[in-house]
This record gives sequence, structure tokens and C-alpha cells, in this order.
Amino acid sequence: FNLIDGMDGACGGLGMIASAGLAGMLLSLRQPSDALVLVALAGACLGFLRYNFNPASIFLGDCGSMFIGFMLAAVSLKANVKQSLLVALIVPLLAVGVPVFDVMLAVWRRMARKLISMIRNDGLATRIFGPDLDHIHHKLMRSGMTQRKAAIALYGAAIFVCLVAIGASAMASNRAAFLMIGMVVALHVIVRQVAQVELWTTTQVVLQGIRRPRNIVGLIVAIGWDVSCLLFATYFVFGIVLNRPFSYLHLAVCVMIPFATIYFYNIYKTVWTRSRISQLLVLMMQLAAGEVLAYVALLWTSSLTHMELATALVLHMAVAGIGIVGIRASLRVARDLNAWLRCSIGSDYDLKTLVLGAGENAILYLRQASFAEQQKAPRKIMGLIDDNPALHRKVVYGYPVLGSFDELESVIKEHEIDELIFTHHYDEELRARILALKSKYDLMIRDFVFVLRHLDEHGICHGMVKPYSVHDIDCRNLCNRMDQACEERVQTVETGDGRPAELMD
Repeated sequence: FNLIDGMDGACGGLGMIASAGLAGMLLSLRQPSDALVLVALAGACLGFLRYNFNPASIFLGDCGSMFIGFMLAAVSLKANVKQSLLVALIVPLLAVGVPVFDVMLAVWRRMARKLISMIRNDGLATRIFGPDLDHIHHKLMRSGMTQRKAAIALYGAAIFVCLVAIGASAMASNRAAFLMIGMVVALHVIVRQVAQVELWTTTQVVLQGIRRPRNIVGLIVAIGWDVSCLLFATYFVFGIVLNRPFSYLHLAVCVMIPFATIYFYNIYKTVWTRSRISQLLVLMMQLAAGEVLAYVALLWTSSLTHMELATALVLHMAVAGIGIVGIRASLRVARDLNAWLRCSIGSDYDLKTLVLGAGENAILYLRQASFAEQQKAPRKIMGLIDDNPALHRKVVYGYPVLGSFDELESVIKEHEIDELIFTHHYDEELRARILALKSKYDLMIRDFVFVLRHLDEHGICHGMVKPYSVHDIDCRNLCNRMDQACEERVQTVETGDGRPAELMD
């Protein structure tokens, strides 16, 4: 509760709700004496909240917030909850849900940042118990909520998890199922709305850790992981599912043949964070081919029936595939998730950017904006604008298409856009209409140009070969918008050896 006490009304209101929730749970379990203590605590928090809600005139401080947490923990430990272990542990945690989740996210976030600092050796290690500005209430206020609205949102979340806890304790049966449903809903909201910073930091740990080791260390780790996955798959199939004894011959066949198959596919020469989806599919096919060869060999070396062999083949392939292919796919997912989160989460100081166009050039820009820097991007991409009505209000490349160019002005007002970026070569009339908004809304307007051009021996552009765009465009029109980049607009000052010393506008 001390960590959540960073905003008017947060700790007092959550303490009141948690006390009332735990009291309700204890009353449903027929423990009125313990519940009475919590009712008194809830009343004290409610009386204090009258003067602690925004704008606050009094504050809990460290002593007050820690006393609330101490009382809740002490009563929870003293209560005689004669339920299953799952219910006895989860229900009290749910009753004090929001502060507990905030602590878990804080420890997760700070440990990840500390690991990143240790990997980079930059001397900026974050203390696990040090302060930061990424608690749940900070994130809610950064999203545009006032302190009052953020406090009410926290109260709503706390009431929901308290109702789940009380419902689980009051039910005669299916408590675990009810708890799981509540936990799934809570985790969905946390991951979707609250934990973007923690997810981004975690993907940074993964990517930095992969980048750090030398080639020989990475090779040893990768081979050890793959062999371990094949060994586990063999034990799982023969020792657990089929419950049949297996010998060293089984291990040799079920491990060495699939391993040799994927090894000769050059699996250990591929940088899997920069792989294509097709490479992952081919790896899975190579593994499947090795599994088939292994189980063909088992036809002569094993006493299993054909049905048992077929079952073993499918299960072994699935378990090994999850371990070998899945871990490599997760590296690609971590890189893409890291890039998307860097452009999606932002602070009040970031540029709110709107991308004009949702075609192939938009993909190139979004990838360039995502992967150009390893630190968080200086802009927050709010969405895209496109003239294709089939894309409106849809999600493209992980970002929403907010509307058409006819709705551009209203989108700028609604989302307080600071920057527009062209990713497509639109006609001059549309460009002029958009450029007219620059002074009206104090916008920065930029053009993302990605083309293949001829260069002479001095590196001077001599015309365009092919634009990286869905539509071909005329080079002369492009030159008018490329700051005099082509040959007829380049002015050079010749040096003694004939090389250009400076490009002039």
C-alpha cells in the first residue's frame, strides 16, 4: 500500500475497498470476529478519504499506508480459511488486488531494468526498491486522466477483484473455476492496458541478452537447448504418455536423428530475431522430416504397435516443435513486440504522430521508426490515415486506421496530433490541402521518401530507378519534393581533385 500512495485518494480508497472485501469474505466463511476488525478499518479509511480525495488536505504518508497493509496482512494470516490451498492463497490476494498487482509490476519492471543495465554495463542500474514514475496511477494520469478519474478507475478495478474473491469464497463448488475466470479477465486488462512498459522492458532484456554472448557461447547454449527439448520430448512420450520403458537406443534414435536433420539445415547460422516466417516454417518441416525418419527406424528397433508409434510421432513432434521452433519464433515476436511497444507507449514529451498512408511504404516507415534506435522512440504513433474505405476503423500493422483524408482535421483535433508523416506520393491537390493545416494546428509535416536512385562516382543522384512503393511515380515530380536532390538541381563547389566539397540548396 505504500507504493500505491502516490496520488490523492488512491491508498485510502483502495484500503477501504480491500478491507470491506476481506470482511465480506470472512463473513461468508462465518468468522465475524476477524471481519469486525476489517469493518472498523474500512470505516476509518472511509472517514479519512473524505479529506484525502482530490483535492486532498491531509495525507496518509508512510506510516498510514503501511499500517493499512499491515492490518490487512495480519488479519488474512490470522483468519482460519478452511478451503483448498488455491482458494486460501488466491482469495486474500484478490481482495487486495490492485496494490498487489502494482507491487508485482514494479518488481518485474525494476528487475528487468537492472538486468538491462548489468548487460550494458552502463552504471545506471535501477534499485529494486527505488522510486520510479511507472506505477499504475502514473500510467493512468499519463493516458490523460485527471487524479479524480484515475482514482475512480482504480476503485472500479479493486471492486471487481473483491467481488471475484467474495464470490469464490461463498460458492460451495467450482471455486477454482470461478477464480480462474476472474484471474484471466484481470490479467487481460493488466497486459492490455497497464503493463506495456513492463513488456517493453522485458523484450529489451531478451534482445540485449541475445546480442551479448559471443558466437561460441550462443552456439553451445542453442545446441544444449535443442538436445534438452528432444530429450524431454522422448521422456514425455515414452515415460509419461505411453508409460513404456525406453533404452539408450530409443534415446539415440529419437534425439540424434531429428537433431542431425535440423543441424544440417544450418539452424545455428541463422539470426532468428531477423528471420522470415518462411524460415520458421521450413525449420518445422525439417524437424518433422527428422521425426519421421526416427520413427521409421523405431519400426525395426521397438516393440511398440503401429498405433502407439503414430501417437508417439505426433506427440514427440509437437513437444519438440514447441521447444525448438517455438523458442525461435518467440525471439522474432519479442523483437517485433519491443518495436511496437516503443512506438505505442509514450510520455507527455513525445510527439504524437499520424502516418499518412497505409500501404507498403507505411510498412517501411513503421519498421524504420521502430528499429532505428534501441532506446524508446521519441514519438508516439497514434495511428494511420488512408483513403481506402475498406481499411477505416481497422488495425493495420498493429496501428489503427483512424479514418480517411476527409476526416483528417477532426482526427488532428481529437488526438492532439503534433506531426504528420507522408509515406505515399499523393497528388499535389491533396498535399496542398494537408500542408495548409501546418500553420493552423502548428504541425510538423515530414515526407518519408524511400527510393532506389542512380549515383555517380561522387555519390550524386542522377535520377531514380524505382520507388519502393505500390504505385510508380514520375521522377520529375519526385525531384520537386526532394530538396533539389537530383542532378539538375545539385550545385557543387569543386575541390582541386574534382570531388564535390559541398551540396548547396
